[in-house]
Amino acid sequence: MALRKDDEKFIDKNPLKIDQDVLSALTETTAAIRHASPEHDGLLTRRDAISNLLAALLANPVAKRLTYSLRPVNGQLATIYASLQSEAFDLSPFTSLAKIVASKTNDTEVWQAVLQLIADLSRLTPPRSSIPPSFSGTPLRRSSASFRNSKQKREDLRKHIQTELAGRTYEDVPEFINKYFEDKPWSEKVSKIYNKLPADDPLRGFPETSKPDEVDFWSWLNDFQQQYLQDAPNVFCRAANKSEIVGATGERQLDILLKTRVSTDRSIHDLEDCLIVGELTTSDASVWKSKFTQLATYMRDVFNAQPIRRFVHGFLIFGVQMQLWVFDRSGAYSAVKFDIRQQPQQFIRVLAGYAWMTSEELGLDIFVQRDGPCLSVILSDLATDAKRTFQIQDKPFFQQPAIACRGTTCYRSMDGKHVIKFSWRPDKAQSEVEHLTRAQGIKGVPKLVGSSTITTIDELRSGLRIKKLRDLGHIVYEKSVDSAQLSFTSQSTQQLESLSVSGVKRKAVHRDESPPKRSRSNSQRSHLSQEVHPADGVDHAASTMPPPHSPRCNRVLTCLAIEPAGRPLQDFSSVCEVLQAFRDTIKAHRELFTKRHILHRDVSHGNIILTDPEQADGCSGMLIDYDLAVQVSSDGRNETSLEKNMTGTLEFMAIEVLEAAVRKETSGIERTYRHDLESFFYVLLALCIRYGWEKGIKPKLDVLRPWYDATYGQIARTKRGDMDIDGFEVSLLSSFSPAFDCIKPLARTLRDVLFGKGALYTKTPVDPEHVYGSMIAAFDEAIKVLVW
Repeated sequence: MALRKDDEKFIDKNPLKIDQDVLSALTETTAAIRHASPEHDGLLTRRDAISNLLAALLANPVAKRLTYSLRPVNGQLATIYASLQSEAFDLSPFTSLAKIVASKTNDTEVWQAVLQLIADLSRLTPPRSSIPPSFSGTPLRRSSASFRNSKQKREDLRKHIQTELAGRTYEDVPEFINKYFEDKPWSEKVSKIYNKLPADDPLRGFPETSKPDEVDFWSWLNDFQQQYLQDAPNVFCRAANKSEIVGATGERQLDILLKTRVSTDRSIHDLEDCLIVGELTTSDASVWKSKFTQLATYMRDVFNAQPIRRFVHGFLIFGVQMQLWVFDRSGAYSAVKFDIRQQPQQFIRVLAGYAWMTSEELGLDIFVQRDGPCLSVILSDLATDAKRTFQIQDKPFFQQPAIACRGTTCYRSMDGKHVIKFSWRPDKAQSEVEHLTRAQGIKGVPKLVGSSTITTIDELRSGLRIKKLRDLGHIVYEKSVDSAQLSFTSQSTQQLESLSVSGVKRKAVHRDESPPKRSRSNSQRSHLSQEVHPADGVDHAASTMPPPHSPRCNRVLTCLAIEPAGRPLQDFSSVCEVLQAFRDTIKAHRELFTKRHILHRDVSHGNIILTDPEQADGCSGMLIDYDLAVQVSSDGRNETSLEKNMTGTLEFMAIEVLEAAVRKETSGIERTYRHDLESFFYVLLALCIRYGWEKGIKPKLDVLRPWYDATYGQIARTKRGDMDIDGFEVSLLSSFSPAFDCIKPLARTLRDVLFGKGALYTKTPVDPEHVYGSMIAAFDEAIKVLVW
């Protein structure tokens, strides 16, 4: 290891003093050290020789001056000296140092060998003392966030949506009609419309059959709105075929949708314009689950097209039975089902009400200001508490494709300096604003510029008594050591309570689904960072919630502005920039954990960004997205949040976390700093495999697919095999792109730091510096090689 010039001068002034007897013993024993065993007669003599050498090194003032991983060498040598007394201690790592000393070389080379010895021992011998796992998390369940493109399998998506909404779907809310359709500015207009209808038959012309089909229903509805709703701001439309719908994540054919009148001059219906969705069937309510899931699929598409929308109205019609719904980020709830023919006044009030509803009543975003082509948000400046306006781009660069979730959506400011982020956090969880405020001043953490609290689910649902949980049937939760999935029904409240939803980014992608492709401008691409359809885009799935059978799932919608905006990892300009970014973000993670007692818990490909050191306080990378971060106690061992949930992106989740998720005797494991550091390693490996290929050469992505396309137990077993020394070389390193071939030595070192040389070590050392220091030092060494 290289030494600084001033260190070399200090070494010259303080030469080593090693007795001739020690040198002779080292000369005699060096060749035999590698073959020593506890049963060998000469082992004690060799151990004594090494012990005497360490004592001589400790007596020299150079040992106090030099540091490794920011810790004095003398303290680390003292620890090694004490460990050396164990009969089981392996002497082979001392071979190189012993040879250098015995050959009477210069002192600088000796101290370089000492630093290398400390580095080798720190990564090859994980501390025996580790933090005992606390199994206080909750198991994972997947959501529809996994499905992102048109190749998704419809049936798989439906199952995931059912799982996502299990325990969050409620029926027969008695105040529903009153809240959304009574005492409105347009109520008098609606009453006048009904009074104009034939008194003897208000629904004259409505299909006589008890099961009107879509065509007949639309024919009546279209005539009704042309005659009575000419002045309404919104108008009902029908999508006759799939080609008329754009903006969906798959092929969709909507029965009925509502749009503003100004957007109806187009025959193509963009879901960005969709206000409500209606689903019709000639079947009775026996097919309710299927039709509800279909409606929920449409709602997912609407939220995806309008990611900062607060809620969406919709309805189901079974023959002549109508059920009104509202979907928001905490689930779905409905009015009491009614018969259209028996309650014609309510039917007309609903249809006319939808046509006259305002943007706020329809659940559209009313926070973002729209002035022609420009969008802007007004936030409270963190420094002055004054109102500050941020102009933002008209399209988000990230949004979360699910319904019941945080709904995280990110925009870039027009000047390119800020990221504006919207997110629905659980009200019991600490906010990202709190974490970023506490973390200010730490290099590698984005600066919070402004924020605002917009609304809450409780506010949107005010006045409603939501109690009656709708059973969505047989919901499968993945929790099995042997891949056999344990099944639970929503009728068992005790089982459901033990399976409450975790704050987690789920990254499962179906086996037949191509990983989603990230878009970016050609100017941002380099020959090293060719886009290869990453499967690990920034995904949030259903976040921390009360037990599924609890109606109170309150969330808080917040908007914040942070700087700098940065660039995604795949937009790197050089391998050196990548390593510097990882080093700087690991340093930031260490400072957050050891000094501010914040644990990130969601290290992933999308949460590490590249930054300009000149604009980011000397940092080449930053660790972003503190939605799932948690406050920890001063010793870093116990989370102090009210929720102790499994979090993270599945592909980058630590082995111990995955294994805890499938243990029958536990319900998850409390996250530790080491789990996050293991995630850093997986992100680096995935980056080296996905990117850096010459144009036209396909990356070896199959090696990564088992990290996210399987059950939790299967993923854990795959990662264990990949992290094994032999498996690591054959499976992962051999799949590196040519651009990253130069950092294979670094990857080996990091693997050894995290997992050791023997049996795979996945525990968390009590002393965090053991892992942090070793990883940072490894990056520093690799960066030096690239720079030189």
